[in-house]
Amino acid sequence: MKVLVYGSGGRDHCLADKYGDSQHVDKVYFVPGNPGVNYTPKGKRGLIERVPIRDFQEVTKFCKEKGVDLVDVGSENPLSEGLIDVLSAHGIRAVGPRAEFVKIESDRAFTNYLLTEIGVPKPEYKVFDRPEEAIRYVRNIGYQVVVKA
Repeated sequence: MKVLVYGSGGRDHCLADKYGDSQHVDKVYFVPGNPGVNYTPKGKRGLIERVPIRDFQEVTKFCKEKGVDLVDVGSENPLSEGLIDVLSAHGIRAVGPRAEFVKIESDRAFTNYLLTEIGVPKPEYKVFDRPEEAIRYVRNIGYQVVVKA
């Protein structure tokens, strides 16, 4: 089995490394990867290959050219940007939620709106488009607040 792990962080590197431990995996492509893969234990060096591409269409093309059997997307950004949707549209098997389902994790304003709509108790919140508006609001609110950017 050929597996492509999409991401560049430590969690993604760990996923690539663990796939490399499996007797069912013949090749792991780590895309775009990180330099840590250069320090992979000697026995895995030929098994795990870093491929520095980021464009989702290029990833799709690469998967088809190399006969990738499974793509595992561990990072939030490519999930929220729709990598799973692109891969699925091209018939490539992938692990991870579609972009619409990542929104609850990646978009705080959307999540707060949703929680308000369905009546889930939560702290008061306000969304601002410009920093000046947020600063003015915080200075005049009259109690301590937490600001998330």
